[in-house]
Amino acid sequence: MKSVGRVLPLYIVVFIGFVGYSLMITVFLIALALHLHSLALLAVACLLAGLAEANIAIAQSAIADIAPTAARNRLFGYVYLSSSLAYVVGPLVGGKLADPGVVSWFAPPTPFLAVAGLLLATLALTAARFRETHAPDPSAPLGVGVAIRNVGAAFARGGLRPVFAANFVLYLAIFGFFRVYPMYLVDHFGMGVGRESEFIAWVAVPIVIANLFLVGRLSARLDPRRLTVRCGAALAVCLAAVIVPHPEGALWVTLFACGLALAICLPSMATIVSEAVGPAEQGRALGTNQSLQVGAEGLSGLAGGGLAAISTALPLPVMGGLALLGSALLARPAAREAAMPAADG
Repeated sequence: MKSVGRVLPLYIVVFIGFVGYSLMITVFLIALALHLHSLALLAVACLLAGLAEANIAIAQSAIADIAPTAARNRLFGYVYLSSSLAYVVGPLVGGKLADPGVVSWFAPPTPFLAVAGLLLATLALTAARFRETHAPDPSAPLGVGVAIRNVGAAFARGGLRPVFAANFVLYLAIFGFFRVYPMYLVDHFGMGVGRESEFIAWVAVPIVIANLFLVGRLSARLDPRRLTVRCGAALAVCLAAVIVPHPEGALWVTLFACGLALAICLPSMATIVSEAVGPAEQGRALGTNQSLQVGAEGLSGLAGGGLAAISTALPLPVMGGLALLGSALLARPAAREAAMPAADG
């Protein structure tokens, strides 16, 4: 998708993304409605969802095309704000929509049907309001091979490699946290689904607060690289603090602190990449960064699950160590030089 975004008009790519995501919801609806419980169908649906969700990089590229450099971190934060709000609203509203005690015909497929309708409305709004932000280049190469080469180029010597390497390690820590802390809550505190979901929704609260009120203010004081270094180090301490023996009530504080630190890191990491390249490279650079993020999501889940098989208390300090390592990599002179704003950025 990151390569497509600079060949086809952006609104077409966004259309493809929304349609693909709607198709994923439809597949889930069919599976649930017919009670197939088919793992193969679930795998196909997840594949379609992954392809469609690449429109995050397109949205970031559009922001970078039209927003002044000083505003990018705050505006990128709004992208993460939207997804974080979904973690709060989704479980609360979705749970009610699936409860036949609320309305007799409500059932497990109902939330998915509601989301499909919401996506169709979003698609219509995009068609009516979204405008091209970057002139497409029909001669640019396009294909899966180009996308793979773009990701591989992230680790080629020179260029943005120091930044991409640091971001990848930080993404491992951040998304590793999201994958492993629910296991820790269940294993160490014996939480049921209801109680656990309260803490999962709670983690999204500081993410919303940070992106609404903190990211913009902090960006005015610190450049995105230094901001990420400091908040990444703070995240390392917060992740380790979660497993320090304490009553369950202390989780409201430690998990809030983790969410706050990572919420500042995420848009800042994307802003480092955006500021370091010129206008023509925004889609490719941000798309590569998004690919690294998705790769880290998958790898951190595998690694976190393996560590949790030894002890569910083990993954969180390991993720803290990764956060500290990522911050250290980003603080190195090589990363500082690579993150220098482009002359035309």
